Amino acid sequence: MEEKNVLNVFKLEKFYYVPKYDLVIEANDLDIEDINNIVFKYLGCRTINKFNSKTRLIIGNKYYGNSATIIISNKCMLKCKYCYSSSGTNCNNSFLSFNKYKKIVNILINNAKIINKKTPWIDLTFHGGGEPTYNFSLLKRFIQYAIKKCKENNTLCLKRIITNGFFSINQAKWLSENFNEVCFSIDGPSEINGFTRQSISGKDITMIVIKNARYISENNCKVSFNTVLTNKSIGFGEKIAKFFLNNVPKLSSVQFTRYVPTIDGNNFINTISNDEYLNIYKDARKVLKERAKSFIGEELRLNGYCKGTSLNTIYCHPNGFLTSCIQFDKNSKNNLYKIGEINKTIEIDNNNVNNIVKNNNDKLKNCNECFAFYHCGGGCKAIYDNTNDFNYNWCQLVFKILKFYMIEKLNNSNLNINYKKNDIDYNLKYTIFNKRYTNENN
Repeated sequence: MEEKNVLNVFKLEKFYYVPKYDLVIEANDLDIEDINNIVFKYLGCRTINKFNSKTRLIIGNKYYGNSATIIISNKCMLKCKYCYSSSGTNCNNSFLSFNKYKKIVNILINNAKIINKKTPWIDLTFHGGGEPTYNFSLLKRFIQYAIKKCKENNTLCLKRIITNGFFSINQAKWLSENFNEVCFSIDGPSEINGFTRQSISGKDITMIVIKNARYISENNCKVSFNTVLTNKSIGFGEKIAKFFLNNVPKLSSVQFTRYVPTIDGNNFINTISNDEYLNIYKDARKVLKERAKSFIGEELRLNGYCKGTSLNTIYCHPNGFLTSCIQFDKNSKNNLYKIGEINKTIEIDNNNVNNIVKNNNDKLKNCNECFAFYHCGGGCKAIYDNTNDFNYNWCQLVFKILKFYMIEKLNNSNLNINYKKNDIDYNLKYTIFNKRYTNENN
């Protein structure tokens, strides 16, 4: 049996968290030694949920993955108050060339057939930093090529798009027929979204977005929302959630993200405190239930950082540059994230990749003993490199969110264990925080 003193246990308010087994145990009057006894003697845990980084898919000068995020253009029809890339207000007219895009798709398909010979698949996400539907004819050409090449190679093509939703109903129809998921960026009803996400001409586009989202969701395509919380959102958590559900009943999920000012972005609005974020999120979750998502999930994060800065995917920018973070291309003041470019093929700069790995390792040294590390993987590198107080803008907020999830799950748990200490019987409620993992006795 494993030595007790090897087990990391964290006391969090009135409960304990055991990351190795992802257990949350309500035990206010007990100590860490008691938790060791409970875990090993009573619960009989065998499944170890330790942090385990996946094998990198960017190795040497090659990319071995089957996924990519495509930033077609840095142009946009909106002038959002908080845009990290200043799209729509401060960028040139640049589009990813069709020839470079074809090379990306071809390489993903070749990699997919190596990764999974029986059922190969590729995963394409079309993202902003610009608006992917800005040049709709180009987007259609991109998608049609991916579908055609995947069909020729008996490869499944998963397609997702993150969009501002400012397009016609005919375009919405095409998107519903050609994408697996459409994620809309929308911040709530008009009194919020009409201020934070205006068109370049100053038009409130809220109901246009809602109309398109409802249409797509009713045509058997998954629809999700990404909602940025600012000072305009304070006190509106329930109202935002009800507005979304009343107008788009088939909405699959809403991710609530706290606005964090960035070095190069449009910082034309005020952010909110961590407590304000959590209060808005709690209010929205009362209405949306599990459809409400925070930027940090309950699941274990098996990559250090996000998938990109863990070097498990690539971001392809309009200028043909490849980065490990969607927020940075060659024009950024911080060029750390550039990992290569598309020329005759995907060309990876091994020196830059090694620098990213070193930078990640240096940062992660401070994270290994944190209870949240198993879920946040070290945090968002874009926030880490672009804000003055990472501890506040990421760590402290992650702590609050995870504690909220743990308490919520404990309150809903029907699992109990009897434990005796000094002739006192304790009936303790517990839960396995990550539902994908269970112990052998369950």
